[in-house]
Amino acid sequence: MIGYVTAAESKEPGLGSIPNSVMRDMLQFLERQLGAEALRGILNLAGAEQYHGGLPPNNMRFEVKAADYLAVIEGLKDYYDERGAVAVLRELGKSTVRRGVIHSVGLAEQGGHLSGRQLLSIALDSFAKSTALRDPRLILLQDSGNMLLVSLRQPACWTVDGSHRACEVVVGSLRGSLEMVSGRSLRVRPIACCHTGSCHCVFEVSRGGRRS
Repeated sequence: MIGYVTAAESKEPGLGSIPNSVMRDMLQFLERQLGAEALRGILNLAGAEQYHGGLPPNNMRFEVKAADYLAVIEGLKDYYDERGAVAVLRELGKSTVRRGVIHSVGLAEQGGHLSGRQLLSIALDSFAKSTALRDPRLILLQDSGNMLLVSLRQPACWTVDGSHRACEVVVGSLRGSLEMVSGRSLRVRPIACCHTGSCHCVFEVSRGGRRS
């Protein structure tokens, strides 16, 4: 197709590496949600056929090329469309944080009923651990009552991404962690990014109705 640039051709050089388990979790999630054939098509578009034969190890060693991670995200967009890719990436983020929230809440509840502040602390801790942020002390909150601003003192996405699609995984993770402890449907919108010159990555969290 004239003018069409594949994900493999659009890889950016010098992006460094990401943990093995981050790529492993993404590939496993895509196969579970979309099926093996769809994953194969995404990997072909991404120029990442090497992952057909096996997954990266389940550890946090930085051995996967960040360019490969971004290429799979781009391949997802090429396979579906922009809106579909964003929806899948946000669900990926929610999936990565879910287990951590459930486990942490379960342990904390052994000591008795949890306050709203304790639940929020658990949500943000699980969010940090599921992203490149890793440290909840880097999270700043501003609560107006109608809206929560979540500011991060360093990027939570695993690599610089000019298309900002990697940010959608972070959006999903933040939304998932907060929804699980609040019981509310929430809307999370990125409004500032460290990668575009801002001092903080900032996410606006709008409150919705209570989930049934």
